[in-house]
Amino acid sequence: MGDPAPCSVDRMARGRRRASALRVPRARGVPRERLDRDDLLMRRAARAAALFALSALLGAAGGPAAAGPETPGAPRAAEPRVVSVSPAIRGDDLVCDVETRGLPTEEAARSMRGGLPSGVEIVVDLVGGTDETIVRRRVFFRLSYDLWEEVFRAEEGGSERRFDTLASLRSFLETMNGLPVAPLAGLSKDARYRIRVDLVPHAIAPAERARIADWIAGEGGSEGRGASGTARDADEREVSLGLGSLIRFFYGDANEESSARAAGESDWFRIEEIGHAAHSR
Repeated sequence: MGDPAPCSVDRMARGRRRASALRVPRARGVPRERLDRDDLLMRRAARAAALFALSALLGAAGGPAAAGPETPGAPRAAEPRVVSVSPAIRGDDLVCDVETRGLPTEEAARSMRGGLPSGVEIVVDLVGGTDETIVRRRVFFRLSYDLWEEVFRAEEGGSERRFDTLASLRSFLETMNGLPVAPLAGLSKDARYRIRVDLVPHAIAPAERARIADWIAGEGGSEGRGASGTARDADEREVSLGLGSLIRFFYGDANEESSARAAGESDWFRIEEIGHAAHSR
């Protein structure tokens, strides 16, 4: 694995804040409309610079566009997949052990090396005998690389694990044991159940996408954006569209990302037929 790019979103955010802090002083006799226009132009210039800096970050992270055209006949990176789903009992809860391959995705690995957190969402459904979903649980792993400590992190539910190499992070994600499904108290011992698992990889963690949009759009974040129909609102919508286009250029759109999801399911089982979980996450 090559050396990570020595840049971060936080560093660029500080530069954007300094640029956006510039204001045109109001001179005597100059119409306010002209000052507002000049201020708007300066804001646009500062945000254009922020978008350019972000493009440099994404390029350093090695997004697909930066990687160049695919060589004919070259082996494709392994797609994420669910190998197996096994029910188990841990204490008073039904849990499941999930074996996967292809996580994190190559796009996620590239964004982590560039300082952008990625993630993988795991949707766990308990399905009843008539194929209806009884309980749905979601688990999200935020995956990142610490550019200073040179370690990978996997964060979930307030807990954090560290890994010295990408290979060790992959190994952790290949065997996820004890994922929560449902309390045993609400389940019938005689009923038949099945557990379905969906993996939804994110090249850039959703919260990180929103944070990038907020500091590019300016103070106040995305709350109330575009509500009043002013020139500033139009400017912020333009910035939002520019950010979306930039991320899609390097990582594809949300539909393409969701198409990389994988799914798997367990065999049908009854509660009395399954054993206790040997260990958990």
